[in-house]
Amino acid sequence: MPDHRVELAGKGVSFACGEDQSVLDAALHAGIALRHGCSHGECGSCRAIVVAGEYELSESVSPFALLEHERDEGWTLLCSTTPYSDLVVDATLETSERPVITVTEHRFEVVSNTAPSPKMRVLRAVALEGGVRYYPGQYFQLNLGAGRENRRAYSFASWPRTPGAEVAEIEFVVRLVPGGQASERLVACRPGDILELSAPYGNMTLREGAKARVLVAGGSGIGPIRAIAQEILSGPPAQGVWLFHGARLREELLWYEELRAAEQEHPWFHYVPSLSEPGGAGRWSGRCGVISKVLCEVLGRPELPEVLGAADLAEADSYVCGPAPMVRSARETLLQMGCSEDRIYLDEF
Repeated sequence: MPDHRVELAGKGVSFACGEDQSVLDAALHAGIALRHGCSHGECGSCRAIVVAGEYELSESVSPFALLEHERDEGWTLLCSTTPYSDLVVDATLETSERPVITVTEHRFEVVSNTAPSPKMRVLRAVALEGGVRYYPGQYFQLNLGAGRENRRAYSFASWPRTPGAEVAEIEFVVRLVPGGQASERLVACRPGDILELSAPYGNMTLREGAKARVLVAGGSGIGPIRAIAQEILSGPPAQGVWLFHGARLREELLWYEELRAAEQEHPWFHYVPSLSEPGGAGRWSGRCGVISKVLCEVLGRPELPEVLGAADLAEADSYVCGPAPMVRSARETLLQMGCSEDRIYLDEF
């Protein structure tokens, strides 16, 4: 298929994009950091206006991420847009304190597949050649076959020791989705199986200079949140860091012991797990309920000396990852408690 040129209006930047790839993917492979989030048409972070040219927008785009009248006005989502001619688009470049890591292709071999619960797996895999570079909080696209429709996103759950450095081993979480092409394949993976992936994607990465940080994970969203926490814990003492993790069952609180140990070692780090289905009496004595409710219960108690006040929350960075309803609910709760909208970084799936 022929390549077309995509020009970013007013930015003096252009790149090649084939008719079999999205504009976003072509830009990231060219080392151009377009703003994006989920990369599959759900979050709307990569919204842009097509100034000139012919293109196709995938039918899988969420009607909530891009309204019908916006499509009529020339808006599109670059993660779900393929060109049929040269394009000129008015898009947003991501601002970052860190160098952009160009998306590259990799082959990994599975070395372990553990099952903390019937619906969750934690996989570890090693690179067959070289390694992959990423920042904690980013994710990769697993390639299941030809075409963009055969890619699925999974977040890196481990810290690469030096952010952005090449690593030869990765760890990630899979939640089983009945009938899900990717999750059913990954759940059945055995040591020696080969995974083909491209990475890195996503902008939910650690920013410097925040007085405090709030980390919020729902279910398997604990993977990238754990990686961000590991990066924070490896650095100098912070004013205050709160990590909230909401899960259904006790066995789905992945890395519970690790995070409890980190809380004991670092007085400024606070780990707050919560279960929505705690089970029988005596099995769980911790907090219960959805994580947005727990956010209010904990951060909304200014009488506790270690709790962040409204002024601290306004200057805090928040990182939220999990299913879309949970992410949106947590975002609204954080805003209501005084967090700044431009300091809330999201990754929903």
